[in-house]
Amino acid sequence: MFNLRISKVKLKAFMRIFFYMYTLKVHKKGIIVIPKEIREKFNLEEGDEVNVIVDDEGIYIFPRGDIRKYFGSDKDAIKALNILEEERRRERESST
Repeated sequence: MFNLRISKVKLKAFMRIFFYMYTLKVHKKGIIVIPKEIREKFNLEEGDEVNVIVDDEGIYIFPRGDIRKYFGSDKDAIKALNILEEERRRERESST
């Protein structure tokens, strides 16, 4: 069981500090183009798959694989991600 010691506000502030934001345009059939800079950074090529995480706050896209590796070895970031996953699991269970 996780001890939730970090508030949602602090977690969102943490995420904004460590992540870059890009503005993408949605085209026909919901298609978006991932900027070249991002594709090169994560070695994404045509036909590669990505993971999409959706919550009440937004949409998050990660190269296919374990998303924890994109947070590096920072234990606090991994702990924050685990807290988020546990919180979302509880919300899903309470809504059913």
